[in-house]
Amino acid sequence: MSQSPQPASPSAEPSPAATGSIDASCRWPLLGLYYGAAGWLVVSAVAYLLASMSFHAPAMFADCAYSSYGRMAPLANNLLIYGFCIPAGWAACLWMLARLGKTRLVHGWFVIIGTKLWNLGVLLGAIGILIGDGSGYEFLEFPLYAAWPMLVASLLVGISGLNTLRARADVELHPAQWFAGLGVLWFPWIYITAMLLLQLWPVRGMAQGAVHAWFLAQQQVVLTGLFGVAALFYFLPTLKQQPLPSRQLALFTLITLICFGGWAGVPLTAPVPAWMSVLSRIMSVCLVVPVLALVLNVWPLHLRVQGDEARYFRFGFRALLCWMTLVLILNGTGVWRVAAFTLVHPGLFQLLMQGCGTMLLLGAAYYILPRIAGRPLVYPALARLHFAIAAAGVFLVVIPFVVGGFQQGTKLADAEVVFTDVAAATLMPIRVASMGQLLFIVGHLLLSVNVVALIWQVVRGMAKAFDNQPAALAGAEGRA
Repeated sequence: MSQSPQPASPSAEPSPAATGSIDASCRWPLLGLYYGAAGWLVVSAVAYLLASMSFHAPAMFADCAYSSYGRMAPLANNLLIYGFCIPAGWAACLWMLARLGKTRLVHGWFVIIGTKLWNLGVLLGAIGILIGDGSGYEFLEFPLYAAWPMLVASLLVGISGLNTLRARADVELHPAQWFAGLGVLWFPWIYITAMLLLQLWPVRGMAQGAVHAWFLAQQQVVLTGLFGVAALFYFLPTLKQQPLPSRQLALFTLITLICFGGWAGVPLTAPVPAWMSVLSRIMSVCLVVPVLALVLNVWPLHLRVQGDEARYFRFGFRALLCWMTLVLILNGTGVWRVAAFTLVHPGLFQLLMQGCGTMLLLGAAYYILPRIAGRPLVYPALARLHFAIAAAGVFLVVIPFVVGGFQQGTKLADAEVVFTDVAAATLMPIRVASMGQLLFIVGHLLLSVNVVALIWQVVRGMAKAFDNQPAALAGAEGRA
């Protein structure tokens, strides 16, 4: 007799008193992570807009090397990943580990110190890129003097997350804890491996391309997948007030994501042996397996789920499905040969990171922030407006890039089309995408406003409580 899938409850929430204690332990570590992440997200959006402006008016930045496309584009990409996605993912994972484990955040001061070191490393890395001191590896441009504090910071966050997981009250783990626990531990080992083999003691020849492609797959597919699936497995059942349908499917999703995702980063144009690119295409197609398992598990939950944050989760989940569809089309057919060296590649990156990863993490942020602060959002309407603006920005960036990229590839394959005509034809998609980047700036500023206002309210509340405490004590002494 076959065993029916075992549902996973959203792990019975702790009592209100315990919940308050848990959220209080997460307050300042997570507020620090979200404060830095929100700021870097805005700077990243500004850098994207400045990079695209280089195509509209090349003479605008002709005399300023700092604002050239070759520095602004890497700056924007790195700030999006290291400035926002990873810290926001850590914040969501740490909160889920504490809540699901029914325990206070362990070594929260490790996270506070790690946040300071991480933001210092991101700042040094941004300065290094702007002054032309980047490493030259895509999405890994931060120089070594910026990488070391980031590595130490990631280890501190990982220690806090691991000890929080070990201190859990329930022995049995919720599926979201599988992904969240790996999410806080995954980055240090892939980052130190890439640093050692590419910058500190560089490997020789084509091995550098293989290591770099492995790191990109681990960073953008596996790590982002761990953050995103953890959020879906926790927040959708919580918002829908229903258990996750199947623990077995969740475990299958985790195993297949790790097995296939880490091999999916070698493009056909990479300077590596052909068998690596072919194997990577096969693994990219195989990514449909964990995605289908995820769909079977959360599709009933994401329909008609209530709450303002649910919009972010629905959008991010559907963006993941669109990204997987495009990956299947590109790698399962010969279309990728047409799309190579075109706008399709940045379009896919924006769909995965902005449409899926960022939107899922924004939904988690808007759910977590009022709970760790102990008060509602100061401007809840801005959170709803943020979703509308960010969703419109994703459409305006991804669709022109993908459609314009295929047109660009078709013209590049035609020997009768002059290259200058091909370059001129790409200006319109880039111009439309620039409007989307402008929307990102406006939308992400709304997040920063909410985060800063919430922190200000928390500080004011603490100051009032401190001012009222001596008066209360004096009154008590007088009555005595």
